Amino acid sequence: MSQNIRFDSLYSPCPKRHLAPELWTLRLLVYGHAWRMMTADCIDGPLKNRWQYYVRGLMALLEKMKDLRWVHAKAFREKPDKSYKDLQCLSPYLGDAYDQLKAEGYDEVKDFVDTPKELLDALQECEKELKTRPLFESPMRENLELLAKLFALSHEAVLVLAFFVFIACDYWVKRVANCFNCDERGFAMVLEILSCATGLRVEKIRELFNDKNGNFSLIIHPLRAPKLAEFEEGAFDLHYRLNKVLDLNQLQSERLTEKTFFESIFSEAGDSDLTLSDFDHIPPVRETLLSYLKGLLTTHKTGVNILLYGESGTGNTELSRVLAKTLGIKAFEICRQDKVTVGEDDENLVIENIETRLDLLEMAGVLLRNNRDMFLVVDDAEDVLSQGVQFHGAKHETLVRFNKARLNRLLEANTCPTLWITNSLE
Repeated sequence: MSQNIRFDSLYSPCPKRHLAPELWTLRLLVYGHAWRMMTADCIDGPLKNRWQYYVRGLMALLEKMKDLRWVHAKAFREKPDKSYKDLQCLSPYLGDAYDQLKAEGYDEVKDFVDTPKELLDALQECEKELKTRPLFESPMRENLELLAKLFALSHEAVLVLAFFVFIACDYWVKRVANCFNCDERGFAMVLEILSCATGLRVEKIRELFNDKNGNFSLIIHPLRAPKLAEFEEGAFDLHYRLNKVLDLNQLQSERLTEKTFFESIFSEAGDSDLTLSDFDHIPPVRETLLSYLKGLLTTHKTGVNILLYGESGTGNTELSRVLAKTLGIKAFEICRQDKVTVGEDDENLVIENIETRLDLLEMAGVLLRNNRDMFLVVDDAEDVLSQGVQFHGAKHETLVRFNKARLNRLLEANTCPTLWITNSLE
């Protein structure tokens, strides 16, 4: 490929360009005809330096349109004529404007092809380059391989994940993808865009999103609407679960390790100065709970959940650490993060993002699926368990749990024994 043709992200700190965003964007411009939906401000705006190598023909057309607008606007003022008047409504979109000018029979655009030659040539060169170069450069390539290993992701899942990473981090990819109108066709259009860019079948991509039990949904899933078919404007402005764990720019700029990734989701419980004898005043601890946990070390059951209840300061968290120490296993505590300050009247309340803790708990269960000699600890579990519960009805007389299915699935299918510590049973 020519040395002049560069397609680096405007905001990416990567020293080397990735082939994937260039290839995928060119496919959308050519196969998806996104070039027709570009506007003059995109060419004359901040993208001009990168855009000009591909669309010299489009830029020439733009200049012709500007000249024709001026010439015929002047002619219309001097001698009103229907054809001149029509040009006053020339579409701002390059494809529509081209069709209008061609339909009017203007010689200036008669030789302009349906797809600019510069785009076709660039795509052809990029497809050739794919045979000798990887789609992703380091460290993103290694980071994607790590995520594929940790979450048991398929090749197709990794490609779709990478596309959304570039949507979030590369202005140009997002700009071209959002040329398509997803308002009418909703998520079906999103699937076609993904298919056009990555070359994956629409059916395969749909399977990734529809599999609510799959690991892919733990990383990136469209949560802006309750159903995939109910997407609104800005369909690619999605809720990234992975973004709760790390900045997506990190995937391109920093080499991640299992240790750093794990530490963003859970941490090993600290040691305790107490011993099991300090809880002898609670006989079920030794007689029931300890023996039950010992049995789990050999049976490896799924869906094991234990509720530890006690008022604040009575040693619930210490008990979980003592149990781990007595059994000679590890206890991992789900991280607390994503706290925001919300103003309400004259008071400031610090509210924890409970949804995030559920996401992290689900991720932890997958990441630790092969580690049997451990259990998870969810402190202040009443916040997590009560999340999604609202009063409903005209008089707010009915209590409804909106995340019942998700919570039930989590409780029934978790692969790691989980201790839920709560200070309240209400």
